[in-house]
Amino acid sequence: MGKFVYLGLLCAFFATFTSDLHSASCRSTGYHSQVKVKQVLDADLIELASGQQVRLIGIQAPLRNRATDELALKLSAQSSKLLKDILAEQPSISLVLDKELLDSDDHMLAHVFLADGQNIQQLLLEQGAVQLDIQPPNTMFWGCYFQAQKLAIQQQSGVWAHAEFQAKPAQQARFSSDVKQNWLGKVVRVFEHQQSTWLVLNDWLYIQVPDSVKRRYFKEMTFSELIGKQIIVNSSVSYKNNRWQGQVANPWELIKQF
Repeated sequence: MGKFVYLGLLCAFFATFTSDLHSASCRSTGYHSQVKVKQVLDADLIELASGQQVRLIGIQAPLRNRATDELALKLSAQSSKLLKDILAEQPSISLVLDKELLDSDDHMLAHVFLADGQNIQQLLLEQGAVQLDIQPPNTMFWGCYFQAQKLAIQQQSGVWAHAEFQAKPAQQARFSSDVKQNWLGKVVRVFEHQQSTWLVLNDWLYIQVPDSVKRRYFKEMTFSELIGKQIIVNSSVSYKNNRWQGQVANPWELIKQF
């Protein structure tokens, strides 16, 4: 049933939809549909009056990857309550669809907006109630979501007030696995090697930025200017060629001049 509801919404509204694709803006000039909310299932998942479940694009609840963590359980409950409070006075919400329509559980994927045009994902990210989780090809508002989480990290809002969620020092990479997480370090060296730019954090963690990624996302960045500055990189790490290393593949995986 969910798929039919979703496709119905798509057919009815797609022809008239136009969006503001400026990466730093969370505003939209049009919507695919206006719907009523039945209940909040999680900080990143709601159920509509129609029965269709909608996953909020670009974010994840604190609990998603930490199901046995008592702190994550507590924070996830708080985040769900915040979303309920935000939606409590809203007779309806508006949805903007992206390139990928459904997730693996047949949840509709959407950017969600209040009656005044405020993007709900942005609100939740700014308060540190959820974490950034950009999954290409659904990147329509990535720039705005990225900036919203950056603000929350800088202000240590919500989950970012807790050490368990904060970026780990780069030298702790030796205790890590292939799990993707945030790493904090000072750029002490930048060099070119094997068609990539490498950023060395705290003289320990080597971050690879392939030339193809540079050309696509970082045309205006001079990486050598990062030397001496703190940055956060979101990456899994592994031990290769006698060093710990990670990789930046997307623009939202690097917070510069932090």
